[in-house]
Amino acid sequence: MSRRPKPLPEKLYGSTLSWEGWTFRVLSSSAGLRWIELSPTTFGELDERLHARILPDDQPNAAALDQIHEYLRGERREF
Repeated sequence: MSRRPKPLPEKLYGSTLSWEGWTFRVLSSSAGLRWIELSPTTFGELDERLHARILPDDQPNAAALDQIHEYLRGERREF
C-alpha cells in the first residue's frame, strides 16, 4: 500500500492594518480574499490554526486594505 504525500499548507499572503489601537489581520490567496480578523493574533498563530503558510505581503491585499481604511474613515458602508 502506497502512502499519499501529506498536502502542503495553503500559501496565504498576510497584511496587518492598525487603526486606533485595533489590529486587523488580512489574508488572501491566489483565489482572492480568504480571512479578515480583528485581534492581536500573530501570523505564526494563524499559520498553526489555519494550517497555512503565511507570507507577509501587502500587494495581494491592497484592495481589501483600501476598502477597510475607507470604512474606518466613514467613507464606505458596503464591501
